[in-house]
Amino acid sequence: MSEGRLVFILGPPTDAKLKGLFDDFQKAKRDGTSPEGEDWKCFEEKVAKELFTREECGENHIEWLLGALLKEPIRIEDYFLGIGFHRKLWVATITIRARDTRRRPGSNLTWPPPQEIRDEVAAGLLQMLDRAWLG
Repeated sequence: MSEGRLVFILGPPTDAKLKGLFDDFQKAKRDGTSPEGEDWKCFEEKVAKELFTREECGENHIEWLLGALLKEPIRIEDYFLGIGFHRKLWVATITIRARDTRRRPGSNLTWPPPQEIRDEVAAGLLQMLDRAWLG
């Protein structure tokens, strides 16, 4: 049986300056040259790090959002940031595996969460990250 995973695909930014970095990355990937696209990859790494860095309250942005929607605390111990091809674009993906989450003892939460919760988390991230779309 395969392990449950929650995956977010980060679409292109709507900010003009960031869109320029994103477009440079697309060109570099198509042309097989990487230095021009490294700025975008570094930017996405910073975005992921910010989403998963714990605040003074002990939660990170993703834990807070999921916990509020699930009405139950959740802790994310690890995540995977990758680059993949989606909708004819090279985009960042964030994957959270079931084994990398901690729920309260006796919790009956399934992983990944139900589709309606995933959609609400995606909508929150879409607004927070100012992206054209989020898959």
